[in-house]
Amino acid sequence: MRTSVAWIFVSGAVLVTTAACSVAVTAKTQTKFTYPDETRTDTVAWTGQAIKIENDGVNPSINGDLKIVSDGTATVSATGGIVAYADDTDKASADQTAAEAIQSFTLTNDGSTITIHCGHGSAHGSAGAAGSGCLNLTVHLPTGTDTQALNVTVNSGNGPVDVSGPVVGSLNVNSTGSGDVNASVTPAVGSNNQIVGGDAVTVALPADFAADLVQLDSDADPKAIDSSAFPDVVNGQGRGQAGTGAASIKVGSTGIDSLSIAKIIKQ
Repeated sequence: MRTSVAWIFVSGAVLVTTAACSVAVTAKTQTKFTYPDETRTDTVAWTGQAIKIENDGVNPSINGDLKIVSDGTATVSATGGIVAYADDTDKASADQTAAEAIQSFTLTNDGSTITIHCGHGSAHGSAGAAGSGCLNLTVHLPTGTDTQALNVTVNSGNGPVDVSGPVVGSLNVNSTGSGDVNASVTPAVGSNNQIVGGDAVTVALPADFAADLVQLDSDADPKAIDSSAFPDVVNGQGRGQAGTGAASIKVGSTGIDSLSIAKIIKQ
């Protein structure tokens, strides 16, 4: 399947006029070639291993979705929607790049950590490496408990990130591309949680959460932070009795525009 999108690549130099010369250019709109969803499922039930999710994303200007759902499944699984971008007449190159992206989509379990990774294919013809991979990735996780907490790490290269459930345990998210981050976490006692994204970052917490440190930060000028859902929270200080909740909860937005904010809300 293929869909034309407004992703413009310049096949020559930009039109430049000087006293000496002028150079014309031709711009091409690349086409998104889509492939059947791929699913990876662990062969054994989750028994408390740390979970690491890495989606390189499809770049530079196409934002997919990374969704992590803690919904009580016994085994960890992931489903990815593979795409590759190439010239409309060059599906063969897109097919090569997509095939390599599919090979990069893996779920491994070494006994201590379950790792899900979806990367890029290599460049072939008019198909670039960065324009391939899992445009959409959905991961299903078990439900953590006080006695068997989840330990989830998420790295996203591009697009919105949504973590729901909530994750009971610890959650660390690093989203380096564009797209909002929305996450819900019930922090385990002593856990360190850090959720950072390039645009708006919103973290839902239990109404009675406790933490030795709550820190919100923003690269916007002026800083855009919002803890109004918890009027008793003082940024950079703790909440509740020390030692009874999370060691730290850090929420940050690295965006610099007015839409970037670090925010905590109630679950």
